[in-house]
Amino acid sequence: MTGRPAPSAHTLPAAAGHTHDEGDWTNITPADNVQHWGSANAQVRLINGGTTVEASGRLELTGSVSSGTAWGTLPVGHRPHVELKLSSRSAGTGATGNTITVGTDGVITFGASLNSGAMLPMDSVTFRPAST
Repeated sequence: MTGRPAPSAHTLPAAAGHTHDEGDWTNITPADNVQHWGSANAQVRLINGGTTVEASGRLELTGSVSSGTAWGTLPVGHRPHVELKLSSRSAGTGATGNTITVGTDGVITFGASLNSGAMLPMDSVTFRPAST
């Protein structure tokens, strides 16, 4: 073929502020009245060449919170490109079917008032990070 350049390999850009190799887990920072649950720290990592954020682990309340209170914050480089609204299966008594919101600033909130001991599972949550 003439007149057409040969395809070349390229590297996908990492998310803004990303300083870890793909696959490295980084803890989500718990808010007041929230802690990592047992040994299942709530964490995120970049996968698929930095084009996807994967979450794992759980956050647990250590005190009561009202609807819309922050549960934690995702680290820079692991935040969504648009606000996410996720449906929850269960996070505590009477909390089934409420919405988890993850803002572009990385703040995670839950749409129900909950008491100490309620958990927010992060397992299998994936999304596209903000671009560089």
